[in-house]
Parts: sequence; C-alpha cells; structure tokens
Amino acid sequence: MEVDPPATAAAGAAPATAGADGATAADPMQGSHRWELHNFSQLPNQKQYSAQFLVGGYFWRILIFPKGNNSEHLSVYLDASDSDTQAYGWSRYASFTLTVVSQFKGKDVKKDSGHQFNARESDWGFTQFLPTNELMDPDNGFLHNDTLVVFAEVHVQKSNPHLYDSYKETGHVGLKNQGATCYMNSLLQTLYHLHHFRKAVYHMPTAETEEASKSIPLALQSLFYKLQYGDTSVATKELTASFGWDTYDSFMQHDVQELNRVLCEKLEEKMKSTVVENTIQKLFEGSVVNYIECINVNYKSERKETYMDLQLDVKGCKDVYASFDKYVEVERLDGENKYQAGDEHGLQDARKGVLFEKLPPVLELQLKRFEYDFHRDTMVKINDRYEFPERLDLDVGNRKYFSPSSDRSQRNVYLLHSVLVHSGGVHGGHYYAYIRPTLEGDAWFKFDDERVTKETTQKATVEQFGGSDDDNYNHNHNNNNNNFTPPAHGGFRLAKFSNAYMLVYVRESDKDEILCNVDKEDILPHVRERLQREQEEKEKRRKEKQEAHLYTIIKVAMDRDIKAQIGTGFEDRTAAALAAGGGSNDMSADVSPGANNNSSRAIVSNPTTPASHTNEYFDLVDHEKVRHFRVQKQMTFNDFKQMVEKEMSIPVECQRYWMWAKRQNQTYRPSRPLTHEEESMAVALIRDSGTPRHEKTASGDLKLFLETPALVFGNSLHKGLPPPMREPLHTIVHDVANKRMEHLLFFKLYDPYTEMCTYVGRAFAHRDRPMSDLLPALWTFAGYPHGTPLLLFEEVKYEPVMIEEITLTQTLSEAQLEDGDIICYQRVPEVSTEETAASAGGAEVVMRDAAALSDGAAAADGHPRYDTVVKFLEYVRNRQIVRFLPLDSATQRSNDISIQSPAKDGENDDSLYIELSRNSRYDDVTAALAHRLGENVNPQHIRLTQYNAYSSTPKPAPMKYQGIDKLMDMLTHYHQISDRLYYEILDIPLPLMESLKTLKVSYHDDKTAETSTHTVRLKKDKCIGDVLGALADQLSKGVGSPGAGAPKPKAEPATPAAEAPAPAPAPAPAPAATAATTATAAVGIGIHAFAATCYYNHGNNCNDEFLVRANRH
Repeated sequence: MEVDPPATAAAGAAPATAGADGATAADPMQGSHRWELHNFSQLPNQKQYSAQFLVGGYFWRILIFPKGNNSEHLSVYLDASDSDTQAYGWSRYASFTLTVVSQFKGKDVKKDSGHQFNARESDWGFTQFLPTNELMDPDNGFLHNDTLVVFAEVHVQKSNPHLYDSYKETGHVGLKNQGATCYMNSLLQTLYHLHHFRKAVYHMPTAETEEASKSIPLALQSLFYKLQYGDTSVATKELTASFGWDTYDSFMQHDVQELNRVLCEKLEEKMKSTVVENTIQKLFEGSVVNYIECINVNYKSERKETYMDLQLDVKGCKDVYASFDKYVEVERLDGENKYQAGDEHGLQDARKGVLFEKLPPVLELQLKRFEYDFHRDTMVKINDRYEFPERLDLDVGNRKYFSPSSDRSQRNVYLLHSVLVHSGGVHGGHYYAYIRPTLEGDAWFKFDDERVTKETTQKATVEQFGGSDDDNYNHNHNNNNNNFTPPAHGGFRLAKFSNAYMLVYVRESDKDEILCNVDKEDILPHVRERLQREQEEKEKRRKEKQEAHLYTIIKVAMDRDIKAQIGTGFEDRTAAALAAGGGSNDMSADVSPGANNNSSRAIVSNPTTPASHTNEYFDLVDHEKVRHFRVQKQMTFNDFKQMVEKEMSIPVECQRYWMWAKRQNQTYRPSRPLTHEEESMAVALIRDSGTPRHEKTASGDLKLFLETPALVFGNSLHKGLPPPMREPLHTIVHDVANKRMEHLLFFKLYDPYTEMCTYVGRAFAHRDRPMSDLLPALWTFAGYPHGTPLLLFEEVKYEPVMIEEITLTQTLSEAQLEDGDIICYQRVPEVSTEETAASAGGAEVVMRDAAALSDGAAAADGHPRYDTVVKFLEYVRNRQIVRFLPLDSATQRSNDISIQSPAKDGENDDSLYIELSRNSRYDDVTAALAHRLGENVNPQHIRLTQYNAYSSTPKPAPMKYQGIDKLMDMLTHYHQISDRLYYEILDIPLPLMESLKTLKVSYHDDKTAETSTHTVRLKKDKCIGDVLGALADQLSKGVGSPGAGAPKPKAEPATPAAEAPAPAPAPAPAPAATAATTATAAVGIGIHAFAATCYYNHGNNCNDEFLVRANRH
C-alpha cells in the first residue's frame, strides 16, 4: 500500500462537475459518501472536489486528480474541507477507505489508510491509486457511460491511537530528552518519586531574584513542581543549564552514578544551615566496618566508612544475595601476605573483611554491568542473568551481613521501588526506569523520557534480569509460569541487551516516612507564585495561539519610526564613548542636521568598548520595531481608525494609510493609499487583497504607513506628533480620469562632515513638474538658507548599493519616480584643486577608528572623507569593525621577534577596535592600526596573523606581506567569518624581514654548556661563515640572551676576567640535530680568536637553528 502526503502539486482547484450523493451512518463517528463524476473524460487535470459530507462533527470531501498528480495514475485523497475555519493548532485522527467502484464487473479497487489531519496536512491519500490505462480499460468497468464512481468510508476517532497521552493514561508525565539525557531523566524520575526527597527539595531556601538556569535548587524545585502539577512532558534545559552544561554536554551520555553523587553533594551543600540539613545523609547514607582480625593472637583493627550507594558484582553472582555474600566475603592474609600487627605481635595470619554497621532507609544498589576486560583490552558490558527480588531481606542468616555492634532492633527488610534499565552496549544505548510509586502490588510504571506507561511486575522485574531468552524461558517454565512464550530462534541463544543496572529499595519500616504526602503547602510561596505565573503565561500563549485564526496583526509605521531608525549614526558607540570620557549622554537633545561648522563638533575620547552595527541607513523602516495592533479580522478598518485615535491621539480625519509593497529589487515601500471603499471593509479582506499570495504568512500581518498632516522637522529630531492635531491632510491631485498626479516621496539628508544620513521628511510631488519645485521644502527640512545648491540622488536598492543622481530639471516621470521612492540630498561639495587631483587618482580612504571617531574626526583637516552620499552609502555597506589583539608573548618568543609594547586602552583588555572597509588592502589595514597605536609605530613594522575560528586561536603562521588581497579575505577561515586579527610590531620592516633568513644560534663553550642564544638575520644567499661572523659581532657587543648553561649571578663580587682560570678542554658534544652541515672557521673576537664547530638543525620551527661550540684555538 502506498500512502502519500497532501496533494498540493497540481495547480488551482476546480469545482466538482458531477452530482454528489452523501450519507451518514447511525454512528456519528462513522460515515460514508458516494460520488459520481459524469463526463469524466472531459474533466481538466485540476483538483476535483466532491460535495462536503459530515462525519464525527467535521466536514470532509473527496479529492481527485483525473489524469494524475504528476503521475500516470488516478490520484485519490480524503480532504478535511473545513480546515480554513478551524482554530489554531486543530488536529483530528481518521481512518478511511477509498474505493473506485467497478460498475458491472465487481472488481472494485479499494485502499485504506489513517492520518492525523491538521492545518499543514489537511488532505491525505494515494497519488498512484489506479493506473490510467486500467482506469480507461472498458473491460474493467470503472467508467460506464463516461461516469466514474468513487466511494469513501470515514471513521473519526477521538484520539490518535498513535498519539499517546501519558498524563491521561497514567496520571504521570515524562521528561523531554535533550539529545542524550535519558540517563538523567530516569534518575530524576526515581528521585522525584521518593516523596521525602521531593519535600526536602521544596523546602530548600531560594531567593526571589534567583534564576532557575543559575540555581540547581530552584531549577529542581521548578522541575518537580511541573512533574507534580503539569499535564505535559517537562523540559530539563533549565536544570542542565544550572549544572553549567552547554548543548554539547546534553548530547553526551554521562555516568549515572557520578551524576547522582554530584547532584546529591550539591544539594547537601545548599541544605546546610537550613531546615532540611542532613536530609541527604538521612535518606541515603549507610556505614560499614572494615576489619582485620588476627587468627593466632588477640589483635583486631577496625575502620568505619560511610557510603551513599553500594556497588555490587554481577559477574559470577546469581542474584542480589550472592552479591552481598561476595561483598562481605572474608579474605585470609597468610604466607607472604601476612598482616603487620604492630611491634608487639609482628607479622600474623589474619582475616580481612567488611561488615555493615548501618543500612540507609533508601538503599541504592549500583550493579557493575560494565567492567574492563584485560584480555581484550577494552570495556565490556556484562549481560549475564542477575535476579533481584521485590522484597529483599538482608537480615537473613542470623544477620550475617552485619557487624556485632550494629543495631539489632532495626529490621532491614526492603521493598523494590525502582529499576533503572540500560538497553544497549558499552559504547552507548538508551536508559529508562520502572518505578512503583506506592510500593504496593502490581502498580508499576515505565518512565521512558516523555512517554509513561503502565507495566506489569513481570515486565519491570523478571524481564530486566538480563541473560538470554532461554534463561528467562527456563526460569518461568520451572516456576510453572504458562503465560511466558518460549523463544523461537532456531536453537541459538540470543543475549538480552536490556537489563537492570541500578536498583532502588525502600526499607519497609520507613515506607510511610519516605512516601509521605507532598502538596503545594510544602513549596515556598515565592516559588509557587513564580511557577503559577509561568503556567498562566503559558496558558495565555496557548489560548492566543488557539484564537490566532480570529485575529490579525496590523503593523503601523509613522514618520517618528523612520526618524528613529534611519541614520541614528553610531549612537551606541557615541554613548559608550561619552560614558568613558565622562561627558553627557543625553541623546534626546535637538541636533541641527544643517549645522556643519567644525567648531560645533566635539572630539569624543577613546572608549574601551567596540561599536556595534545596529544602525540603519537604507530603506525606510524595520516593521518589527513599529507599533503593533492585534485586532479581530472582522473589525472594519474605520473601527480600527477609531482605535488609533483613542490610543495615539490622532484624529480620524488626520489619518491616511498606505499599503506597503515589496518590489522586485527586494525593497519595501509605501505603494498606494487605502481607498474609502477599502476603509469600510473588514481588516482581513484588506490584508488578503493587498498582500500577494507568495508573501502571505501564517501570522497574517498587515503592514501600513500612517500619513499624518505634514510637519516641518526644522532643527528638531521630531520625537513625536503633538496631540491633538487638527491640520487637514494634503489633498492629492487627480486628473480628469481620476488618476493620481502626485506621488509621495521620502527624503534623507546627508552631511559629509558629520557622516550622517538622516530622515528629514516627506512631501508630495507632481509627476509632470521638475524636481526643482521641491527645493523650498528640502531647504526647510535641512534648515539650510534658501538658495543653497543641492545634489539629489535616488536610493534604488542596497544589495548591491544602487544610488542614481537626479538633475533638478528632470520631472518625476522622466526620473521614473513613484510612490514610496527615497530621495537622498546634500549640499554641493566644495572641491578644491588638490581634492580634485586626489579624487582623480581613485584613492579610497578606508580607515576609521571605531573607538575614537567623532564628528570632528570624520572630517580631518576640514575635508570630508566621503563627499557624496553615494560614496558614503557604499562605505556603509562595506564597513567592518575589526578587533585587533596583540599576539601573545609565547607565540612571539617562538618566532624570535623583537616586540615593542603597544599602547593599551585598558588594564584588562589589549583589544583595539578599528572600523575599516571590507575592501581594505593590507597596507590600509596596517596604516589604520599604526595610527591607532601611536605616532612612533611604523605601519611597515606591523605583521598580521589570521584568526582560526574553529580553535579560537591565532593561526600558526603569520600572513605574508600583501599576501591576502582584501580585509574580508583576511577575516575568513574555511568559510567562517570573524572580526579578529592578531598583530605584532617587528624591529625591522616586514618586507625586509621576509627577504632575510632568520636563524637561531645557540652558543656553547668548550665544556658544552649553552652560554647564550642569538638571533641572526642574513640574506638567503649568505654562507655559514657569514653566520659565524654575525655571531662574533653580537658576542663582541654583548648582544644575546643567557643560555641554559650560563653562570648564575652570585652575591660576591665577580672575578675579573683576566684572573679567571682557563677552562679545561672538553670533548666536542655529539650533534643533537637531525641533519648535519659541519663547518670550522677562525673568527676574531676582539683581540682573541677561537674556532667554532657549527651543527645545523632543520627543525619544525620556522627559524633554522645552529648550535655553535667554541673550540680551544
């Protein structure tokens, strides 16, 4: 049988072309429908729907593709026809049978299926129901008188049998698996069902200001509360976050015993000095006595120890009792292994063992299912059969497991509470738990992550013993259990890989205390209130989702939104700079965009924080940052305008709304005003009619621009609209054919001196009038004197940047301007002769200090860096803030580079943040960095190293001079882009250094002691004699670093060199280098001469090494 997903491949739907005959069964949850399609051969290959029929309270219909859904078959589906009118998140399950009737041959073709119908999959059926050639074959009888008969039987079920509701079926809920946290889920469920432990967690003090993701007690309280009072599975992300885990940890399986111990230790620490102090010890802590007793003399040594859980052997043990026998087994110390009984008795034969002093109320037994196999040199899992009883009596054999000093009045009979199971092998598997919350009868539940099911005692215990199927069958057969099915595997023993690895027992006498009642009164009030609020918010969101189909969101953009979002400049950087410099940070002060005199620009001090790129210069507005209205879909738009008047104090007569349109160049612009007819319609109709089908979203947002009476911004940032506002709206001019003659344009002003491009206003312009008619409005917007010469540009798009110049003599029609277009304008730049020559050379200024740049710095020496808005927007599109870090000293030393200490911005941060263009060249980058470091730094002395985004470290090799073309390539490492580069300041220019060979020379005396190390740089065509000559020169000048064998300074005065005894001759050291080039040369050092033997080492270091030993000459 082939079952296919929803039939959505073919194009538009067509109405049914044949009559339909429907019928419903007596059972309202079952029904059928017969559909006759007349003139079948003439039907187009489009979706054909039957009439609706009602089954189970829902409307259904049959859907077919007469000539196939992209296949040469008849395609037949069942469709939920009322999908569009259902509430958000609707879902229903139905099993159904679809039949194509053979009208006289009795060879019906019938196929059945079941599906969970929902909004995403509202139809389900068979793409290849019946081959077309068989359908058209008259011998089959499917078409009689060109009529096809399709029959549908539907059975609607209240719930999907495949969708299991744990809470509804068991009263318990599960825990969500984050990837590999099933082991943790099984442990948490076990601890949760120990009521005394749960109550203690509830009573742990937590503060109202704490966050669950940072507090283990609060996260555990929240988790237990949701398990107790929730009806859906609970997430554990807050708890794992409180552990300090990241996503990687959530996908790694950890040891359950270790997690249990660490968790209990953390809780025990938090419980100190509280009302629940010592709860962990009271529940889980027991004690043993380790003893050694001499056989022939009266001497005994004892040592008491406590434990939180017991590790029991599985291998070689039949059951728990056998493991306890092995645990207390006596070891004899004799022969060479005698016990030292002190000075009085000496070595003695002795018995060594361990006995229990006390067992805890909750006994946790860790079964040693995993052990190291020395023969195979690997860890293995022990899948042997290992039995454990429901009732464990550890007082057997006259209390053979206990020491004589133990409390004999305490009965140690335990009831099995939990069985934690591992299914899989040593390298991984799955964990789940069987828990008996009440410790009574057959009330077992299986907690398998989110799914909780009722289970039998047989399933929870016997089937978790391990071993093979034969072992389980033989055990049940011998015990007359006739309900156990014998294995059918042809005589092979099939090992069971699912078996118990941890058992939890509760002492029978402490059962009432351990399983005490826990209710909401045990939870701290502030925790309870917080969790109840979270639950209410969750329910509110769920309700909103359910009712979302009744509402839509209207996003209204206004002038204030455009003003706030466009061209705010480096507001975040400026605020940080002012804060660092101690200046004012009042960003609401009025600023005149036309004030461009240099004296008004304040220099901002150097901050230590980087600038963030949150500014917007392109387009008009981000619709996610404007005012949102959630309204009913059936509300008329006129009623919505009344709502706006009430909430924003804008009279209805002062409101005109424009629809936004997405253009082919991927920009959004206001395209047309709503008509009076549209404003009388329902909001949903406006949204559906104004939004192209491919742009419609599930949320059904309606984006509008609210035009209010035109305001002149003047020298103000225009923070809001003054209520009430009674000026009339601009009357749009129409021609005799009622076609609009005016278009709405938006204007941005660019100031090259402050490098600010801001929104200044909007205006209507006649399509047949020249652009010069707009000059008075533009002068007023900018605060410029009338007559100021201006340049106009149209902002077309930003990917890539496209800005086109507009002449003042062009009309709107000639400039191809329409509603929503953006005009950027500026003063005509005053270009000097020198500037003209510089611009002719094509030089691009790309450096910008992101930490220190202010309005004044933008126009160094009174000349703007970007004299036109075209250059500025191109720069904005390609700007990049780069973080420069000095290469660490260890890396610098390994390369034998002499480093100058760079200037630091702060005591704890050596980072420098510089804004550059992504197209910057190597020299541009080093020039900007040198400028930031100070006047004494030569750009030619700076060497850069790329950042490895995967290891978060510098790359091992630095960049070659001009080896990478652009800054963007410098910041890219295997398709990962960062903002980081490392730098070092050399003592010689980088181009010169790359032309030389750097050698590390280790100088040894004739006693083979390393007295000094030296760095020698020579041209690559020099020979070893030149190396020795350079070394001699450094030795004569006292240049070099002390070697490992250099004499250490002493407190007494140094012996004069003339009185120092001559060193005794010593044999030449064996060359420790890998390759050998040996040369001997006589070199003069001052008035002395010596012979040197040189060993040439080709190491892995980027610098070659020479070991030079002085010979007696």
